[in-house]
Amino acid sequence: MLNGGPDISLMEIEAYAMSSTYIFDNSDHVFVIDKSRTIEWKNAGGGWDDSRPKRKVASTRAYKEWVLDFIPPNNLAKSGIRFGFNGVCQTYANLELLIAETDASVKAAERNYLCLWYYGKYGMGVDNLKDLLKKSYNEVSKKYNDPYNALPKVLTRIDNSTNDELEAWRKVSIEHCGIDVDAILRKIPMSDVNFRYNEFVKERERLYQKHKSDGNSSVLRAEMKKAIYTHSEVIMNYLTTNGIITEKQKNNYLNNINNFLSQFTDSLEAYVNSVIESGFIQ
Repeated sequence: MLNGGPDISLMEIEAYAMSSTYIFDNSDHVFVIDKSRTIEWKNAGGGWDDSRPKRKVASTRAYKEWVLDFIPPNNLAKSGIRFGFNGVCQTYANLELLIAETDASVKAAERNYLCLWYYGKYGMGVDNLKDLLKKSYNEVSKKYNDPYNALPKVLTRIDNSTNDELEAWRKVSIEHCGIDVDAILRKIPMSDVNFRYNEFVKERERLYQKHKSDGNSSVLRAEMKKAIYTHSEVIMNYLTTNGIITEKQKNNYLNNINNFLSQFTDSLEAYVNSVIESGFIQ
């Protein structure tokens, strides 16, 4: 804490969604901009000057100096998120909204649940994210006072993101895999659900660490596809063994999961390549 130095200032920011072919049809690209329209995160896509109709999906007051240091609009990769590797535009937007006085996210954006389901709310590499946030905060604290106790608030939000991610898995299971999740959840302990999900998160983070240095997005996506299916298979076997679903249901569900994973992975691959070719990557 500085003696007599300036405080970190608060900056009003807003997240806007625009219709896009992002991953699947009826998806949204999301960018973030300050209220004065002078600071903008285009997040590897269009921004305020884009001709497409826009709708506001979130707003908050950001810790200005910290958010600009952690994720500069012209250097999004400083946040640790590499587009298509461990996050996409909606991941960037959630990070920009994270460093703020209130809990805000882009959950109102179309298909946001797909981003959370696959990458997590704040992207793959949660431990790395926390380290980068602390490093950035410490740098900013050399010049600015923090009267908001900002760092622990931000870190706590990351730790509390599990329920949002579980809801994303629920939506994917229902809407894309035809699984009667709610009926299943009434028959199994929530502790089992959390255990299974935490096991998957560990595997996702392991894969991120494995490919962090080489940054091979295509290989990571192939291994993620396999990991998601393997964990789904473990869950389906558990449900069958405990008489919660039949063998026929298990086989149908696994077939649906496999088909969706193939469709999603192919769509994500094509989307990432198109963004790279367009020159939007900063």
